[in-house]
Amino acid sequence: MMERKRKIESLGFDRMSFGYEWRKELLHDITLQIPLGKAWHVEGPSGHGQTTFLRVLGGLSTPTSGAMLINGENVTEMSFDEFLPYRLDLGYTFQSGGLLSNRTLAENMALPLLYHKLCSPEEAEAKIRAYAERFGFLNMVDQRPAFVSAGLRKLVSVLRTLMFEPSFLVMDDPFSGFDQQTAQALVKYLREIWEDGFVKTMVFTTADNTYVSEFQASILRVENGKAYLEEKAAA
Repeated sequence: MMERKRKIESLGFDRMSFGYEWRKELLHDITLQIPLGKAWHVEGPSGHGQTTFLRVLGGLSTPTSGAMLINGENVTEMSFDEFLPYRLDLGYTFQSGGLLSNRTLAENMALPLLYHKLCSPEEAEAKIRAYAERFGFLNMVDQRPAFVSAGLRKLVSVLRTLMFEPSFLVMDDPFSGFDQQTAQALVKYLREIWEDGFVKTMVFTTADNTYVSEFQASILRVENGKAYLEEKAAA
């Protein structure tokens, strides 16, 4: 039986803090509701925790205190299995890495789909072929990550997340590390799935503000341990 996603209808934080042993409370006492159906560009000074905020938002890091709330439920207290239906609707793309070195690109792309029983092996193979043809690496899908470029490794990592068709997408600097043609192809595809509606909410960082206007993104500022919304569109 295919595992079921649970649609994200609201997402926010209640007095959420997060810190490391070497840096206590990088994020402090954040209460925030993220409006859905919009694109949000995470901005702030370097070193103020933008990537950390995205990792907590994406469910990869657990708040030190307070709560992350999805559909009114405190997911911070959930087990992995309890949180999984939400995780399947909450996509996260890494700034770098994320592929298994002992698997081919195709196997890396298929693994989460098959592990979570989101589709059959035949459907996974068809999805991989379609993405590889669109982005021009069909002749490389049987290569292992060590034998392809860093740009292709990152592209495969991003596409692997998009294959889940999450409605809430969290992306850490998704457009860096590519040649211009690949970056433009990725932006075009993201615009398509944004306009088609399978991605309904997008939260991302980027070092290149030329991409912000592509999604008419508003600003979510992370600075001095706090996070807050600036509703106006970023320039």
